[in-house]
Amino acid sequence: MISDWLVDLYWRVRGLVLRGKAPSPAEQGRWGEDMAVRHLRRHGWKILGRNVRPVWRDRRCEIDIVCRHAGENILAFVEVKTHLRRSEFAPRLWAVDRRKKNVLLRAIRSWLRQHDYPGSWRFDVIEVYGSCRSGAAPEIDHIEYVRIKPARRKPSFYR
Repeated sequence: MISDWLVDLYWRVRGLVLRGKAPSPAEQGRWGEDMAVRHLRRHGWKILGRNVRPVWRDRRCEIDIVCRHAGENILAFVEVKTHLRRSEFAPRLWAVDRRKKNVLLRAIRSWLRQHDYPGSWRFDVIEVYGSCRSGAAPEIDHIEYVRIKPARRKPSFYR
């Protein structure tokens, strides 16, 4: 397992070398996931898996981080969203829409079936604000217990 200081050093050196160029979305996302994992470890979480694809036929069904808290006996499925800056116009969780939640719920249910996990679980979103090339510490917003199950729609005659 790579220690947090080594990951931090890697991103700092990479940011200094490539300072003038804009990061690719894949590089920015990878950096955001690394920062989220570091944040979770600092708060007592044990990482069980990263970029887990329990449904092999569907590329969309990917869980960014699967982790368990040492103090609580609860499993957390974490979706990481990386943004360059915080927007005044977009509310929190705007990037996790109903379609993404349905795909994640399918992946989570499949993971729970494969691992025969009978305990309780929750869905979290970690939003990382910053750039991998800036060298500055990112701003991390950990939103716990996000509602993932879609609300039932009323029949059309009730509208």
